[in-house]
Order: sequence, then structure tokens, then C-alpha cells
Amino acid sequence: MNKIFKQTIKMSFVILLYSCASAPLKPKHTTPFPEKLALLPFDNMSVDIDASFIMENLLESYIDSAGFDLQDRKITYERLKLIGISDGGQLNSVTTQELGKILDADALIYGEVREFNNKNIGVYYSRTVEVSIKLVDSKTGEILFETVKRKSNSKLGLSKEAALDNLKTGYAQKALETITKSPLKEEADEVARMLAKELSKFRKNW
Repeated sequence: MNKIFKQTIKMSFVILLYSCASAPLKPKHTTPFPEKLALLPFDNMSVDIDASFIMENLLESYIDSAGFDLQDRKITYERLKLIGISDGGQLNSVTTQELGKILDADALIYGEVREFNNKNIGVYYSRTVEVSIKLVDSKTGEILFETVKRKSNSKLGLSKEAALDNLKTGYAQKALETITKSPLKEEADEVARMLAKELSKFRKNW
């Protein structure tokens, strides 16, 4: 009886392995990846009025470098102005399909700046950038891809000396970034790089 039971278990295991090995791979998309993309103005949920423009510039640069066919943002902005849209907060007033026709793009990249903060109170110093993007098919309105990336650097100043150092270092860095018009440069650049990298990975696995 034990011998029969063991043989039965063994056969079941072999069948299970065969089933897993012969299971069909998940089919890839039958249609090609969207050829022409348009980067839309980002919706800005942060307290920095320039955050959306900064992130759009950085992401455009990284996406271009990754070899995507991305429409020049000047053209995108000019066409959007014709229908009264100048910032990301107004995009919900127009359907994706309508935007696709106006911009003559196969897919649209929507973005939202969720956080763009530089806080420095001495005992706590933090720099945070968080942005989400989604790629939407301009013909069907289907969300093809979406992701959120965040980069944060923080430092505690538990002693009086450390707190003063945080204040000095933080204000000096902020002053330099203000002069060069590149606030939260390190964090913003890293977030844009991660977003473009994730989008490139998605295209590769399409």
C-alpha cells in the first residue's frame, strides 16, 4: 500500500512539473508600442510653483535620451494653448482622445508632482521630491503604464552644533540652487531619471 501511495505521489509531482513547464508564457501585446509620445503639462500638488516645469524639463531630457519619439514640448504647449490649456490642472476638461487628435500623438504622458519640499528647521532637515506619471493610449484612453518615484534626503540635528550645521548647510545649498534656478537639483534629477528608466523598461517588455 505504501509503495502504491508513494508511486502515486511521485506521478502527481511529475505531472505538476510538466504542467508548469509547458504552461504558455504570458503573451506580449499584439500591437506595437505607441510610436509618437507627447509629454503633457504636469499637475502640481506641491507648494513650489515652478516644480511642474522643472520636472517636465528633466523628464523630457531623460526620455529623449532613452530614444523615445517624443514631441517637442514647445509644439505641445502651443497646441494646448489653442484650446485654453496652459497647466496640468486643466487637462481633465478634455478627453484623452481629443488631446490625442490635437497633439497628433499615439500616447500621452500625464504627470503629477506630489511633493517638492525643502524643509529646514535645524533639528530636522529634509529634501523630498515625489512624482507620478502614466502613459495613456490616445485612441482608447487605456492606461498602459503608471508609476510613482520618490527621492528624499534627510538629516537630524540632535545637538545644538548639529542643528546649526543643518541650518547653515541647508540655507547655503538652497541659496545656490536659487541662483542657478535648480531647486532640489539632486532629488529632482534622480526622480526624473528613475521615471524614464521605468518607462524604458516597460517599453522593452512590451
